[in-house]
Formats: sequence, C-alpha cells, structure tokens
Amino acid sequence: MAAFGYNTAWRVILSVLFSISSDLRSGVLGARQVPCYFIFGNSLSDNGNNNDLETQAKANYPPYGIDFPEGVIGRFTNGRTAVDIVVISTFGTNGSLCVDKINSAVLLFNNRLKPLVDELNCNLADAKFTYIDFFGMSMAGLPALRLVSSACCKVRDDMCIPFETPCRIRLLHAFYDGFHPTEMVNLMFGARAYKALPYSDFYPFDIHHLAML
Repeated sequence: MAAFGYNTAWRVILSVLFSISSDLRSGVLGARQVPCYFIFGNSLSDNGNNNDLETQAKANYPPYGIDFPEGVIGRFTNGRTAVDIVVISTFGTNGSLCVDKINSAVLLFNNRLKPLVDELNCNLADAKFTYIDFFGMSMAGLPALRLVSSACCKVRDDMCIPFETPCRIRLLHAFYDGFHPTEMVNLMFGARAYKALPYSDFYPFDIHHLAML
C-alpha cells in the first residue's frame, strides 16, 4: 500500500512538472520579454542579497542550494526560488508554521499594497507595477499534490542546521526548512505568478500580462 501511494505521488508530481514546463516553454524559448525586473520581497525571493549584511538570516551554507546549478549562493531553499522561475520565463532562459496573529498581520499589510500599486502605476507612467500574492497561494495550499509538511532539512530556529544532510526525496516535501518552501513548491508558485488562473493571485495583472504592456 505504501509503495502504491509513493508511485501515485510520483505520477502526480511528474504530471504537474510537465504542465508547468508547458506553461513556461513559450517564454523560455522565445525572445526576452522585458528589459529588467525590480522585485521587492523577503527571504522567499532573496538570491543572496543578505550574504554581506549583518544579519543572522542567511542561507549561504549547505544544505541550502543543494539542487541549484551554481550551488550555495544564498537562496533559502534547495534549488530555485519562485522569482527564478518567473525570470526564466520572461527573460528567455499542507502545512504552515505561521500562527493566526501573524497571518492576520500579513493579510492586512498585503491588502494595503494594492492601493500602493495603483498609486505607483498612476504616478510613474514609465514603469509598471503589479502585486503577486504568494502569501495567498501558500495559505490556499497545493490541492494537486500531497506533500510532506515537515521540513526537509534538520532545523534550528526554523533554519537549516549547517552541513546537515537534508531529506533524500526533496520533491515530496513542501518546506525545505521551517519556513521556506522547496523548489517543487516554488515551481508551482512561479508558474501561477507568471500565468495566474485565480484572479486573487495578482493585482492588477500577472507577470505574463505585465510583460506584454
């Protein structure tokens, strides 16, 4: 029975990856769609900017980056972030550890970002701004997959313990450490950010339509 469940999980994962690949293929094989991006986010989108800062929030050590082509750079996951997925598309190349109080604060902050996006788009005619609701995506979960909600790596204070060996089958885990998603989840989020289906994922447009403006 366990083997049956394991094989079913792999079939679902492969079908999802194929679907994501199909959605992103036109961007990857085509010409560059935009000259550049300015992305404002937290450690979910960090590509190593924290490495030279005086902060304990750093991911520039193994086992972070174990599946990233260039190895350990500073991404808070095993491979690519959701931002990496989106950038590749446009440049041509069930668990939650949060508590209700924190989630409510995040939701309040995110709702105030929408009028800010309107204001920026109105006042800065030569730039285009959009808001991608990664928080909402994470709270809605990934109904197509039954991923393990426990952290893939051994954690201390929700961060991977340096140089500890992570889980072997990272595709089956939702979280890499105590907070940050695995590359598998980032693939999902990146695909939804690029070409969103629910209107709740973005405001006022997804990345695909943003690049066409």
